Formats: sequence, C-alpha cells, structure tokens
Amino acid sequence: MPQPRRLTPAEVDWFHELIHDCSGLDFPPSRLADLEQVIEDTIGSLNLPDVDALFALLKNAAHSEPVLQTMIADLTVGETYFFRNQPQFHALEHHILPELIERRRVSRHLRIWSAGCSTGEEPYSLAILLERLLPDLADWSIHLLATDINPQMLAKAEQGCYGEWSFRHVAAEIKETYFHSHGPELEIHPRLRARVRFARLNLAEDAFPSYHTQTGEIDLILCRNVLIYFRPDTVRRIVDRFYRATAANGWLIVGHAEPSQTTFARFTPRNYPGTVVYQKQLGADSISEPEASAKRSATPFANASGSEAPERKRPRSNTPDAEPSAYQKAKRLADQMQWEQAEQWIAVALTVEPLSAAAHYLRGLILLERGQPDEALSALRNCVFADANFVLAHMALADLLTRQGQTERARKARENVSRLVAGRPAHELIPEGDGLTAGRLLEIVQGRK
Repeated sequence: MPQPRRLTPAEVDWFHELIHDCSGLDFPPSRLADLEQVIEDTIGSLNLPDVDALFALLKNAAHSEPVLQTMIADLTVGETYFFRNQPQFHALEHHILPELIERRRVSRHLRIWSAGCSTGEEPYSLAILLERLLPDLADWSIHLLATDINPQMLAKAEQGCYGEWSFRHVAAEIKETYFHSHGPELEIHPRLRARVRFARLNLAEDAFPSYHTQTGEIDLILCRNVLIYFRPDTVRRIVDRFYRATAANGWLIVGHAEPSQTTFARFTPRNYPGTVVYQKQLGADSISEPEASAKRSATPFANASGSEAPERKRPRSNTPDAEPSAYQKAKRLADQMQWEQAEQWIAVALTVEPLSAAAHYLRGLILLERGQPDEALSALRNCVFADANFVLAHMALADLLTRQGQTERARKARENVSRLVAGRPAHELIPEGDGLTAGRLLEIVQGRK
C-alpha cells in the first residue's frame, strides 16, 4: 500500500494562513507539527484519499465551514483543571474578589468573564469562590460568562462532569461540598452550573465588547494561556478590546506565559505573591460606588457624558433627527450597562416613532437587565408586532419564555428564528446584531433546542 505523500512547506503555509484567517490562531515553528498532525487526522476521519482532496473540500465554501471548525477544535484542546495557578486564585480569593464585592455592595451586581474557558474548570472554580465569599449570594445578580472558540469543549463544560485529573491540587472538602458522584466522574452541583453562561466566541473577531455578546463593563476578565496562540498584532487588538470591555477599576488576569507587560501598558500592573495581574485604573472613575450612586441620585437623568438626558416628552417637530440620535444614545448606554439612562433615551426614541421595531427590541433587552421580565416580554412582543421578521426579538422571546417555564411558546419562538434565518447566506449580518451572522445565529438556536 503506497504511503501518503508528505505535505510540502507551501501546503503547510496554505493551511496555516487558512486557519489564521478563520480563527486568528497562529502556529510558530515549534507547533507546525501539531498542524500537520491535525491535517492528517482530518484526511483520515473524512475518508479522503489524500491532501489534494482536502484542499478541494476546503476551497468549496458550502462545505468548508464544519471541516474548519473541527480542525480548529482539534488545534485548541487546552489542558486545565480546577483552581489552576494557585497564586492567582489566592489573589482572587483574598484580594481581588473581596475588593470587587465591597465596591459593588450597593448594586449587588458583578460581571465576570472567563475568556477561553476550555472545558469549564475555570468558570466553575470562580463560581465556587463566589459562593464561599458571598453568604448573601442569593441577593446578588452575578453575570458569569464563559466563552471559547471550541464548541466541543463548551459542550463538555456545560455537562459539568470531570475525572480525577481535573481535581489535582483540589482539597477533598471542595469535592465533597460542590460535586457529587456521576458514574466514574464527579459532577458539579446544579446550582453552580446554573450560574455560568457558556457561549462560543472567537477572541480574534471584532465581536466584543458589545451588548449581544454580554461583554461590556466587565468587573473581572480571566484570559489565561490563550493569547499565546495569536500573532502579536492580533494580541494587541484583543488586549485593546479587553481594555474597552473592562469596567473602571476592573481587573484582567492572564497566564504567566502570555506576552510581556508592555502588551498591557494601558492597564496598571498589580503584584501579589507569585503573580502579576492588571487593573484598569481610571482617576476620574475611581470613586466608590456609594459616591457614584449619590451623584446619580442627585442628577437622575445624567447620561454617560455628564449631560442631562431628555425628558419623556415628544421633541418639537422641527427636530426630525431626534429619533436616531436618541436611539443611538440608548444603544451606546446599553453597551456600557448604563441601564437607567439607556431606558430614558429609548423612551424618547419610541415617543418619536412608536412602531420602531429596533427601539422596542432594545427596550426589551434593557428591561431584562433591570430585572423586569414581564415588561421585557411586552416590549419584545411589541417589537414582533412592529416587524414580524425581526429575528433577534424572536430569539430573545425564546430565551425569556424558556426561563419562565413556557416551554411550548419558547419552542415556537425558536422555530420562528429558524424559519427566518433558513436560506440566508451564512455570512449575512443580522440587523441590530452587532456583527452576528445568520450562520452563527442558526448554530445558537439549534444548540438550544
């Protein structure tokens, strides 16, 4: 039986650039052997005769996407375990999280993001820490987001089942308190699993910070041993977006093998025993939350720029540009998680144009964040009434109805999403989706059935 021919350097370069263009991943000479192995494994798993057949398949846009996603998944299998890197978790438990908890004591709202979460040990470790540090956790609104580019890893993370190798260096008390037996594995307690929201996100894409990816005004970002897979120019763009995604005085924690501190120059380095972490320290924004709340109470309609937000009345007819201006301000404030001010501006937008589907949709999202699900449901239904083809409203309705236990109505809403997206080119952008494509939305809705 003839041996398969080896890849030429030019062919390896072609695959290298293709993977980079799709995912941002880079492969230094030391990792090119991994890329070659994945290429060979892909040829075998697809029962292709040779590398030329794989070339032809990947050049066919209609069939390349699932193959590329599988290859990227095989190239990004990361090793992780609970409470990995003890110095960093010591800093989290004894310094960073207590400081954040004290600062957010008034609002009782924390936003944390595990970027590159792999199989979920990191975000679940954070969920355990929060439960240990917050006796009144039930009274807090905790947004704990975990993202990864690898859908296979995310599926494993959502299951929450782990073998003994994931628990090395973990005390028996942790396993006994927060896990239970599930066959040969240990399964995370359902209450902890419910506190983590998993989602697919490619850090190399310009999808954050944004409202739709829930990556704005984050108090704490962990992105450990992920940036090492990207080229320097991609790393700089990602770190810049991390800076914009981080709340004032928020934190960024990266792996010890990540780029030098100059990459994170916009952040302030903080030294703790055995580790260096980064803080977004802003002089003007460094006031405590009680002081900020007092300022907001004194000027209840102050927007993010310090000017007064509009009263809830119809602007004069000689200002036809009020609606787009009000809507855009509301959207910007929503991206910054400034819910009260955003709701003031969206009210003006709806006064000018009561049947603006986009404005009703945004109002529904704002109301959800403000803990008003019934009012949000009404706003989302108003959006669908104004435009039955507004696909994101159907998606939001599906999620909200699911949380309310209205299973059949949620199913119908998901069917509406599938119907509206079916037949669209995978790369087509969804209106008001901030870069969300039809293909990605279809993946999301199919994953929630």
